Formats: sequence, C-alpha cells, structure tokens
Amino acid sequence: GEAAVASPPGGVTFEVAQDNFLRSLVGYSLVCYVLQIKDRHNANILLDRTGHLMHIDFGFVLGDTPKMGKVPIFSERAPFKLTQEFWDVIGGWNFREGGLGVKFCRMFEEAFAVAASHADEVASLIEAAVLNLTRDAAEARKLADGVRDRLRMRGPRGSKVQKNFIVDLVDGALTSWETSTYDWLQRSMNGYQ
Repeated sequence: GEAAVASPPGGVTFEVAQDNFLRSLVGYSLVCYVLQIKDRHNANILLDRTGHLMHIDFGFVLGDTPKMGKVPIFSERAPFKLTQEFWDVIGGWNFREGGLGVKFCRMFEEAFAVAASHADEVASLIEAAVLNLTRDAAEARKLADGVRDRLRMRGPRGSKVQKNFIVDLVDGALTSWETSTYDWLQRSMNGYQ
C-alpha cells in the first residue's frame, strides 16, 4: 500500500502559514500605528496554528502607555511592533532567497492608502468615542487629529515620497531598541516569554 503522508502542523504548509503571518502582520501593524496601540509585549500577541497573528489586550491605545502610578514604565516609541523574529519569519529583505520584506512594504503601503482615504471617518469615530467616554472635547479633538495626521498621505499613492514614508515607518519599527527592551522588561518583571 501507499505510505500515509502526515499533514503539516495546523494542516497548512509553511508557505501558507508564512503568507497568513505576513497578511495579519501587515493588518495589525497598520492598526497599531494608526491607533497607537501600546503594551505590545509577547504575551499580548498570539499566533494560531495556521500562522495568523492575533493581538489581545487593548488597554493602552492612542498613545497611552503602562504606568506605575503616574509615571510611565517605559515609553514605546516604535510606530508598531516589528521584531527581528517577525522579520525572520517573513524572510527579511532578500527577495531572491524568499524574503517577503518588500512584499510587506507594498502591502502596508496599499493598506495605508486605503485607510488614508477614510481618515476623516476613522478620526470622527475616535473623536466621538473619546468624547463619549471622557466628556473632554479638547482631548477628543487632539486624539482625533493625531489619527488624521498618522493617516495623512505624504505624497500621491505610489509616489517615491509615500514609498519612502512607508519604508521609514517599517525601518523605524524594525530597528527600534524600545521594542526589544520592552519585551525584556516584561519578561523580567512578569515572566512573559
């Protein structure tokens, strides 16, 4: 008889899992950038068996960061979490060796352009939610303006200026020492791996 072929873990191939990881990484990266979701240590990011990233615990958004009393524990300044480990999963920049870094940037650029076309709607929702929660019109406007600013196109869609902006965001996230330091801090203080 024929030998039984075991299906890969999770029932998907590495390539499918890598593509799922890439797509979810792009989406969450954009959302975390636009909404300034913080506290993105490894215990707040899950991975399913098919490669999808899933963020949990959205207690710190719109620039708010974890604090001890009124003092921030650590200032996360990276535009979004993009660790070297994440980058390694998608194969990095080297397209010839299967790296999907360029594809990540292209997908992020396209997703950004789509989100930017709805900047006013997104900002208005943020403003309404904050106003409803805090009754502080000035703070609500300030946070909404921050969302609008983050969703501002730096040049026409596909332009060199816009592409450079996206690459700078990605590079800023990928090379942020704050990300690895925050992961270390969470691991040391709370045992998060």
